[in-house]
Amino acid sequence: MLIFSTSEILAKLVSFDVQNQKKQLYSFKEVCDHFSFKHSPLIDKVDSDTLRCMTKVVSIKDFCLAKAESSNNFIHGSISEKNSEVSCLNGDRVFLKYHCDSNNSLCKKPVVSACKELAEKLVNSLDLEIASVVEKDIICHFMNAKALDGISRDIYLTKEKLEITSSQDEKKGDDYDIKSSSDKTKMVEF
Repeated sequence: MLIFSTSEILAKLVSFDVQNQKKQLYSFKEVCDHFSFKHSPLIDKVDSDTLRCMTKVVSIKDFCLAKAESSNNFIHGSISEKNSEVSCLNGDRVFLKYHCDSNNSLCKKPVVSACKELAEKLVNSLDLEIASVVEKDIICHFMNAKALDGISRDIYLTKEKLEITSSQDEKKGDDYDIKSSSDKTKMVEF
């Protein structure tokens, strides 16, 4: 399995929209203190996902999960070297579009697998709701699964727009009716 770094993924993102976004900022010192590395005079960024507190490497994801109001809404954490800050992003729903080119191995995978791999880096605690390919773009929609409880949904995807209708009358669990009205749209049923 090929592992992509967060920066490589971000370079190909066309859009990344978060509903009910909440962003929390923490100093590098607060992150190290949380992991019991108090009074760390040397703190630096190892990569886009980790900090070094003296000689110990700490995960930004683990820190943000610990600080999140609800671990079901944690999306991702990022590091700003310029401001010596960590930001933790939370939200209820994420819509992302990832551009594919011929050299990208992620785009050669089945669309559900590609969305799940993107989720590992960008949308940690939300569940995959919709996965599709439109022309050369992978489109993934993620949502807090608890928000789906008791709702049956019909999802209609065309090249021009996405319509989602919901009703409380009938529960279908994890089965979705997906209808496509465009030859350039491929939908995945899951």
